[in-house]
Amino acid sequence: MKLYFVLLMKSHFQSYPCPLQINSFWNLGFLLGITIILQIITGIFLGLHYTSDLNSAYSSLFFFIREIYYGWCLRLLHSS
Repeated sequence: MKLYFVLLMKSHFQSYPCPLQINSFWNLGFLLGITIILQIITGIFLGLHYTSDLNSAYSSLFFFIREIYYGWCLRLLHSS
């Protein structure tokens, strides 16, 4: 049964044509696209909760990290 499944998957993956010029740079472009989308989405969420006033900027950042669910995770995703 397991051998049949492996043979089926091999024949399935080998049946699709693939251009010869595809290389690892295509994967890099896809990863860069995912990264820029992630940066835009997390930047929008951070921008919604940020205040630029000198006296309350730290408190708005502290509020985002401590009070919003997974705010710390969004901030770290945006910084990396």
